[in-house]
Amino acid sequence: MIPRNMNQKSMKLMMKRMGINTEEMPNVEEVVIITADKELHISSPQVTLVEAQGVKTYTVVGEAKEVPRKKELFTKEDIEIVMNNAHVSEESAIAALKECNGMPADAIDKLLHNKTP
Repeated sequence: MIPRNMNQKSMKLMMKRMGINTEEMPNVEEVVIITADKELHISSPQVTLVEAQGVKTYTVVGEAKEVPRKKELFTKEDIEIVMNNAHVSEESAIAALKECNGMPADAIDKLLHNKTP
């Protein structure tokens, strides 16, 4: 149990004896937390690193701005699949994937049937 009237210097000394080190991280510009459906952007946060028994824990304090996460319709792999199978440029593959809602098979089919011999 930690006494309530313990000053900050005594607290740091006690933590050091217990093998707990803390460090303020200077000059942190932004922290971004990414979840499946949103992003939290924390600008000019106060970040503290706490290391105890080899485990590092970061404490972030600041005001977060919530931003909706953009979901990509297709991946780089999808683009490469369309490029290789339809024998088209990256730009053409991307355009076809956009028109076909990110479905590689539909994009390939569209590109192959729109080609003129």
